Amino acid sequence: MEKRMSILLESDKNREAGQIKWPVRFIYDLSRHIPYAAYGQLTFEQFLIDSEGRYWFSEKAVDGKETTQIFIFDAKGAILKKLVVQGKPVLYEFERWVIIACEGIEASSHIYKFSKQTLSLEDQWTVDGFLWDLDGAGEALFITSYLTDINEAVLYIVDRNRKKALDLGTGLFPTGITCCGKALYISFSDIQTGCKGKLIKLDWEGHLLEESPLDIAPRQMFLYDGHIILHGLDMAKGSANQLVYYNVQTGERQIYKIPKASDLRPHGKHILLHNREKQSIIYWSHEKRKIIRVLHMPAMKKEFDAMTYRSL
Repeated sequence: MEKRMSILLESDKNREAGQIKWPVRFIYDLSRHIPYAAYGQLTFEQFLIDSEGRYWFSEKAVDGKETTQIFIFDAKGAILKKLVVQGKPVLYEFERWVIIACEGIEASSHIYKFSKQTLSLEDQWTVDGFLWDLDGAGEALFITSYLTDINEAVLYIVDRNRKKALDLGTGLFPTGITCCGKALYISFSDIQTGCKGKLIKLDWEGHLLEESPLDIAPRQMFLYDGHIILHGLDMAKGSANQLVYYNVQTGERQIYKIPKASDLRPHGKHILLHNREKQSIIYWSHEKRKIIRVLHMPAMKKEFDAMTYRSL
């Protein structure tokens, strides 16, 4: 299965780009899944339902606090396990594991690998820099981070037997990473220009296979049917209104204009675009490469709440 990320429940405060964050207040409605008594005295921030039907919650991070609690519930609301991790977590689900990636207080980040079958900790690593994104293939995890003090992007390849760090260059900020076939793709935004970037293709050992300049600064990366889809951002103007489809087999690119969106979320054969100002959700079809539906308030919220739970 492809990686899945947790949902950010706390929507009032925007975080840095790259984290799934939707301005939809559905924490009150979690009682449909978990009895209130199970979590009512706690404030949660991240939420993930894994493929085994278990519910992973992280408590709301507190400034200055070095650790965060993770709670795992079954479908009836019974607590299965409580974990303590260092830093501010984001949850990722893979076929056999849940990965908890944590931004540390200092210039380091912490990665925890938990078995979905036993809920036990199988491995953990510490990496330098500001953790951005990760993906996995086989036993390995591929992690991108950014070292602010030396303006350098880094790729970490970790598994049971190694932790390998590769310099990805200076002046570039990593904005997405995904495994496709036998290759690893990483997108970057150029920090100086704010309106350009590049996409690189590596093998699983980190050897460079291809490098493609981009006339956009990628903000988000999605994968669908042999295509990498990049959401383009002009950092100088603060607008993101392009989707670039990159065919991983042929290298062909197709660029499409999209309406202004405050955030995007993959949903099967579609991308959902949320326009905060107009309070609308726009359905973009991968297959038709165009908008097929627009929802406005109040229908938008009802539809999006339903979509949120179905996608979990």
